[in-house]
Amino acid sequence: MPGDEHKKTTKNLIKLGKSLGFRIYSADEVDEPTIQLPKTIDTSILSSADQIDVIWFNEYNFPKYAFEIELSTGVDRGVQRLYQLRHYQDCKLFVVIPKAGSNATAYRNRYDKLIESDPYYTISERFSIINEVDVEKLLNEALRFDKLKYKLLEWDLNEDILKIVSEVTEEEIEEVPSWVSEGKANWSRHFTLQRKHAKDLIYKLAEEIKSKSTGIEIRLLKWHISLYKSGSMIAVIYPRKDKLVLLIKNIEDHYNDYNLETTEKPDTDYIIKSATKYVLVKTEGDVEKVSNLLQIASG
Repeated sequence: MPGDEHKKTTKNLIKLGKSLGFRIYSADEVDEPTIQLPKTIDTSILSSADQIDVIWFNEYNFPKYAFEIELSTGVDRGVQRLYQLRHYQDCKLFVVIPKAGSNATAYRNRYDKLIESDPYYTISERFSIINEVDVEKLLNEALRFDKLKYKLLEWDLNEDILKIVSEVTEEEIEEVPSWVSEGKANWSRHFTLQRKHAKDLIYKLAEEIKSKSTGIEIRLLKWHISLYKSGSMIAVIYPRKDKLVLLIKNIEDHYNDYNLETTEKPDTDYIIKSATKYVLVKTEGDVEKVSNLLQIASG
């Protein structure tokens, strides 16, 4: 169905833009989070700019790439809407057409005539045409690279892209361990793209916590694993491919006693404000040491 293909291509363009670091506006609701149209686009003058299918904005909210998806209704209106963005001189304008079929040939011929006509010829070098299959290919390549960065380099991905590259199929979803008290839906995302070593460490840490009867609860939150005692958070765990990275509350004076590797916490991590350093857990021996620190932190 044409409507389904339009929706699919819109969603692909949204994901591709996010992967490339842009802020995305879409005129269509496609079950993929986007931004409101920024005030840098004055809709009192550009009256139909908010109807453009997809616009990629830079960090200053200026449009860099705009897309009109024309798979079944012709290219005229799409070109007209894109032309409204002509004053944003760094903005590239794309018309997305079908790859094959009678529409593909007709739309390309009509597009070529339009771009040579008044007023569009004045910015013809900023217009381009692309087909929906190439959009999907671009997306797949971008996400493949994102997955490799995340898996092999522990690259920090923005939240939207982390959601996309961490998606798992039904076959990959693992049973949540019984010692996890909350957040069962997030277990697979924490570990399917991580190496086995990190999972082994978290299991070992859970065993240590249980064996010492500390009363500490393990909860899975959106992007991390948290440890709670009597309803209060005492630590945060970030699983990485070959280690666990912990923030622990109010015990940095004890770090030297356990000879654990630490690294400075950036100002952007404010989950546990009293902690200024991350503790790195790389071996089973480190697990036992950090479990002792957690006992101290839990009082």
